[in-house]
Amino acid sequence: MTIPQLSQTSTDPSLAVHEQVRHHGLEHVKSKQLGWPEEDPNHPRNWSLWTKTFNLTVIISLETFTYAKLSKRTLISATGAEAAEAGGPEYGVGSVVAIFCYTSIYLYGQAIGGLIFSPISESFGRKPLYISSMFLYSGFCIMIGTTPNISGVIIGRFFSGLLSAIPTIVVAGSIEDMFTAEKRVWTIFAWGVAANIGLALGPIYGSYITYHIGWRWVFWIAAIVTFCQAILTLFIRETRPSQILKKRLGRLNANTTAKESFTIDNPDATPSIQTFITESLTRPTKLLFTEPIVFLVTIMGSIAYSQIYLLTVALPSIYTQAPLNFSREKSSLSFIPLAIGFFLDVFPRFYDHFLLKRIKAQGRILKPEHKLRGFAIGAPLLAIGLWWFAWTIPPDVYAPWPVSFAPLILVGFATNEFDATLTGYLTDSYTIFSASAFSSLGFTRAMMSGSVPLFTNQMYSGLGANKATSILASVATAFCAAPVLFLNYGERLRERSSFAKYSREAEKSMGIVAERSG
Repeated sequence: MTIPQLSQTSTDPSLAVHEQVRHHGLEHVKSKQLGWPEEDPNHPRNWSLWTKTFNLTVIISLETFTYAKLSKRTLISATGAEAAEAGGPEYGVGSVVAIFCYTSIYLYGQAIGGLIFSPISESFGRKPLYISSMFLYSGFCIMIGTTPNISGVIIGRFFSGLLSAIPTIVVAGSIEDMFTAEKRVWTIFAWGVAANIGLALGPIYGSYITYHIGWRWVFWIAAIVTFCQAILTLFIRETRPSQILKKRLGRLNANTTAKESFTIDNPDATPSIQTFITESLTRPTKLLFTEPIVFLVTIMGSIAYSQIYLLTVALPSIYTQAPLNFSREKSSLSFIPLAIGFFLDVFPRFYDHFLLKRIKAQGRILKPEHKLRGFAIGAPLLAIGLWWFAWTIPPDVYAPWPVSFAPLILVGFATNEFDATLTGYLTDSYTIFSASAFSSLGFTRAMMSGSVPLFTNQMYSGLGANKATSILASVATAFCAAPVLFLNYGERLRERSSFAKYSREAEKSMGIVAERSG
């Protein structure tokens, strides 16, 4: 959009004010209310493909390396078990205490951070949080790697977990800011794969680094990488449309005598700290307990993903025991099939893409439920994969290792499918407030995922790997009914949701426009 220059000859005060409004990238929505001009190239959904790609790549990379995605998975979180095994004896603590200090406390911090930072990002913008979190995260990684006592580990892991909630939770909102529902099919898939790949790479990375140069280097390397990522965040752009409009209005008010007359419809506005605390900061908790969609997705997603996080602790012990007798480093390679499954989840996205194009061509309205078809495939495949895995591993069954590796591909596929569909469903249902809806899910997942490693070893040693994994498979089998529930009743639940309706109306009132590129 070419911004017109202010007229030097106009003597009509109303015309001069109108020119100033246009000059500052705004237009009249109502008599005294301003909003986005149609097809404004500075609206995040109208950015160039390069700008969107750069922003998306940077924020996704933050989560890949720091986040325990949806509170459970990524490189630094997944290395906790490896660091705990090596660091625990150094500080004279037992295995359960070590897992708590290195893994659980990280996820508990992330759970708390998710509730705090998502409403902050919606009220004050995304970019400042990305920048500050990564610089601080790098500092806490240095602290963990250099601390002489276990107290330093606890403090460092808690606050690094707290900060990891920012890329974890806020990225959902950034994606909604930049992409329409149709394009989010691919961006949420890319986000899911990039974050989930940490589940596979984390244990491998942690195992080899710990074995060859020591567990402290896990965190020193993390400090270096996250500092470099922090530098990159300086070059991303703010994606929250209301914050961009607010800045434009501020510049207009500073340069026109009619500043008292203009406002923007800003659903993120917080007139006081008390209002922010009572309304915005409590929004994720309110959504969890008052929105049936958020509650159902949260409970199901949390249980499903905590099972996967449990496997990150269980797999090494399964493959290091007789008769397989893998080394610790070699046992970490059992996470590679999960990674393969993550990438295979691209095929349902092609189906979603063509389905949504057909619906759009027919002039029909795109609904969040239209992107749940893959969920109906992923849920039964998770159950099949876990049952298959449960009865092809020691001690009750002996089968060559490739036989038990194969079902992990199905588990990886289903994990990413849960991620893509459930995250996408919340994003499409709660639009501009998707970060708050997602933080409810993130909080519960993080708390459960931080707890399951504390009893995984006891569960697998007490019941045996076959029976213990069968429990996971039984729960996954119960989830097979979930896609039927959402496909048949999801729209009704969504239509009854007052907050989902408010989110859609707020999005329209802010002048959210359809993207024209990227």
